[in-house]
Amino acid sequence: MKLYLARSSKRGILTVPVHLLALVALVYASTSPAHALQPDAKVTLKVAPGSSVMVGSVTTLTATVSHYGTPVTTGAVTFCDAAIGCSGPGVLGTALLTQGGNATLKLVMGVGDYALQAHFNGLGGAWACDSSARALSVTGNSSYKSTTTIEQNGSVYHTLTATVTALGRLAPSGTVSFVDTSNGNLVRAIASLDPATLSHSLIPSTGPSLAVGARAYSAAAGDFNGNGVPDLAIVGSNGVSIFLGKGDGTFETPKTNPTGLAPRAIAVGDLNGDGFQDLAVANSGSNTVSVLLGNGDGTFRTQVPYGTGRAPSSVQIADVNWDGIQDLVVANTADNDVSVFLGNGDGTFQSPTSYRTGRGPRQVAIGDFNGDGYLDIATANAVENNVTVLLGKGDGTFGTAQTFAAGTDPESIATGDLNGDGIADLLVGNFRNNSVSVLLGNGDGTFQTRVSYSTGAGPLQVVSGDFNGDHLLDAAIVNAKDGTVSLLYGKGDGTFKSQTVYPVGNSPIAMAAADFNGDGLLDLVIPDFKFAGASTASVLLGQQRETATAHNVTVRGVGPHNVLASYSGDSKSAPSQSDVIALDVPTKPCGHDNEKCERR
Repeated sequence: MKLYLARSSKRGILTVPVHLLALVALVYASTSPAHALQPDAKVTLKVAPGSSVMVGSVTTLTATVSHYGTPVTTGAVTFCDAAIGCSGPGVLGTALLTQGGNATLKLVMGVGDYALQAHFNGLGGAWACDSSARALSVTGNSSYKSTTTIEQNGSVYHTLTATVTALGRLAPSGTVSFVDTSNGNLVRAIASLDPATLSHSLIPSTGPSLAVGARAYSAAAGDFNGNGVPDLAIVGSNGVSIFLGKGDGTFETPKTNPTGLAPRAIAVGDLNGDGFQDLAVANSGSNTVSVLLGNGDGTFRTQVPYGTGRAPSSVQIADVNWDGIQDLVVANTADNDVSVFLGNGDGTFQSPTSYRTGRGPRQVAIGDFNGDGYLDIATANAVENNVTVLLGKGDGTFGTAQTFAAGTDPESIATGDLNGDGIADLLVGNFRNNSVSVLLGNGDGTFQTRVSYSTGAGPLQVVSGDFNGDHLLDAAIVNAKDGTVSLLYGKGDGTFKSQTVYPVGNSPIAMAAADFNGDGLLDLVIPDFKFAGASTASVLLGQQRETATAHNVTVRGVGPHNVLASYSGDSKSAPSQSDVIALDVPTKPCGHDNEKCERR
């Protein structure tokens, strides 16, 4: 699946590629042109190795599309969890059909049950259709790491609360024992984890530090070696560095590929239809976009540059003319326009056509904003403090620009259905407002008046995705001035809760979101930004947590007593224990309302 975001010269662009879990779905992934509804196409789905796999295993989804019995070899297939829906958070990824008539997606999925389905998007001479749903159960083996903490209130009659935090989209379950280590590990109380206390958080990875180069302007995720594990691409001063993922939230030593001068933005997609992930990099210093075709093993061919407008700051990959071939859309900051490069299907591109935007387009997003099944373009225009929308005609051309007010110095933009009405909406990060604006779509290509939410200082990158596994879209924002990430949980009606703030590194302007440890929750990688010298990246892993509370717990004897919380684990989460805390002991038993309790 692609998360359509981009990068300005100040900020990191994130294009999240076609096969990553739980991110915002590309609007066209679940819609086809209005005329494309014919029952004669057929899509079948195979799931390997079977209907049940152990946690950590790679699952391969293969869709075959035919039209009157003839294989369809052009177009895109969206894979989804039909129990959630084949749009938004339900999308697992999108893959292009190859010459063999197959589209393949490899995933490491979190523990849980899924109803897998393949949706053909109505290209290549056939019409949109869905496969039958295939059940998949991912079974745990208590391998997800958990941590337990303990708190207490009261003096004589203690209230003990244990908080258990664990990896995985499913919350930890089971019981917590409160153990008196000062009295032969006597269990003072047992309490069950309460689902009503479920919450989500991001925690720093405990793995090795992730070293990145200077000027990390942009980051993106993709499966570059085809093993079902998300990898990482970071654009810096020396080109684009590829970090192959190990599947546990850590990465191998990077290899760097040359690009044009002053690369600023990166996008990931299959540009030549061979089933391998390719790269497009916008180079602000050389006024080019570099195409690096993937070899399928984590390496890339030598870049091929294409001329753009002046100071390209953002690039997106999408099929804007519905021919089943991926195209490029590039925002040119100094020319106040976007360049559209139609793909030839072999990784090469036609000469671009330009369309005017507002002044200073920093970032571009792609979505279907008027519900006609054709992809449209939106740009965040930093100089004019607005958003430009160009409605697509389905043939690779676009209509006259419309503008909608944003905040001050909008530097980033993302799209997704934020209120569940089936209409694409916009998220816009406003650098000088310290805010993110929500523009809800009306379904005709226009948008409602923005509603803004506070972020950290200097938001430069916004990502939309389901971070807490509740099937609603959230927003993550990188804040360059105070070195933080803001996470705003969506309520499903287009509004958001107040931000939760996480400290990261030095002046971050780039961010990549994907399930880097294969537990079914989105994680974040945020590189530091330095003009010179090596730096590091913060890796934040998503976790779920619940609490268990025991009331009226008392201890006897000589005190104080040291007590800890011991979580027993469940089928997916490993056991864990808290540190000990001291509980005071009364010198007299307390059993009557009129009796005072003395403590040592």
